[in-house]
Amino acid sequence: AGHCRIDRSFRRSDQRFWHFACPECGQVQHHQPDRFRVNVSRPHASAYECEGCGHLISEAERVAMIRPDAGAQWIATAPGGDRHPGFHLDAFISLMMSYGAIAEDELKSRGSEIARKGYVNLVLGRPYAFRGDAPDHKRLMDRREAHLKRGHIPPDGLLLTAAADVQMRGVWYEVVAWTADRRSYVVDAGYLGGDTESASAPVFERLRREVLDAEWPDAFGRTRRVDALAIDSGYRAPVVYAFARSVQRAHPITGRDLVLAIKGQDGWGLPAIGTPKLVDIDLAGRKIKQGVRLWAVGTWPLKSSVYLDLGKVRDGADVAAAPSGYCHFGGWLDEEYFLQLTGEHLADITVRGRPAGKRWQKLRDNHFLDCRVYNMALAEYLGLSSMTPDQWRALARERGLPPEAVEPSLFDMIAGAAPSAGTAPPETPKPTPAPPADDWLGGRGRTWRI
Repeated sequence: AGHCRIDRSFRRSDQRFWHFACPECGQVQHHQPDRFRVNVSRPHASAYECEGCGHLISEAERVAMIRPDAGAQWIATAPGGDRHPGFHLDAFISLMMSYGAIAEDELKSRGSEIARKGYVNLVLGRPYAFRGDAPDHKRLMDRREAHLKRGHIPPDGLLLTAAADVQMRGVWYEVVAWTADRRSYVVDAGYLGGDTESASAPVFERLRREVLDAEWPDAFGRTRRVDALAIDSGYRAPVVYAFARSVQRAHPITGRDLVLAIKGQDGWGLPAIGTPKLVDIDLAGRKIKQGVRLWAVGTWPLKSSVYLDLGKVRDGADVAAAPSGYCHFGGWLDEEYFLQLTGEHLADITVRGRPAGKRWQKLRDNHFLDCRVYNMALAEYLGLSSMTPDQWRALARERGLPPEAVEPSLFDMIAGAAPSAGTAPPETPKPTPAPPADDWLGGRGRTWRI
């Protein structure tokens, strides 16, 4: 709010909202997001609470009351002779959406800063402010879990990613295990010292041996290797390309690239991981056919997602009390790790004294924050947010989880699918009638805040 050009223009307008009358008490009002009551277990039973009488307006009532023939109309909430017409459009006044569909979108947006921004912008039609206050590193240290062992994969860690940040005299790295509900465990993190001027330098051999090809023990007596390794090419790019080219191979299970040379991109609205492009120049400047691929990572939205997850708290001691996206830390992690993990914050950008946006600003060394951002991008690359419950179950079986741990209800609940047997089934959504032929939006040729 205030940084978005559309929002600033709307605030200077007469701010018209589509008003309707409550079917119970008749009070005229417009939709406010904080009065929408989401039914978590049965999204299609979600309703809107009238600000006058508290009546829970159903989807069937909404379809009838937002029509012009029911008295619904545009009403300016900030009238004035010097204000231009401005209209607020959101999903609540659309006959192409329903309360159930809006509730499902809201539930999907929980736990991810990027998904939340999409929900607020596209469904609510409102501006969104990324959260960027640096978390208190001491509080994160206080919640370390002594039972988590360094180098061991927890029982619910199904994806294993690694990220490396190359510097002049060494490589910082982090290995993270991810659960189906986006929780994360730090399996290993550290610094490999050594000159990085050549891809054949000993430090890169250590990176290959101690991270890429390492066998990590899990909770079921098996060992696993990382599913993908991201290595930042922002420093010593030709060296990183040469190393990635020398160790590149397809993952035996997923068939995807095992090693990704990446480059962080600043800016908002960027995907977690973009489309790769070929990088075909060797150290001598010669073209290399079918050279290594370079993947772009949208760092700014991912950093907001990291900080959002770091701010989450658990309601109890067991894993079930940890919310989606919660970050687990072993007792072996030292203060330097947490200082680097919280090494940036969001700072205002001003142009000629006026707010023009926000950007990430470095406070101190931030290598582990960069590694976590790259690990999150890798998790998305491997399907963290897109895998279905059946795919998660298949992955759990492939990882060697015992049959009793691979319960349909577990992954249905995690992925937000339909409730398992024993819970009430969701209501069948009523068909949405087609909109009338008249121009119910109240005129054409005007500017809309969507």
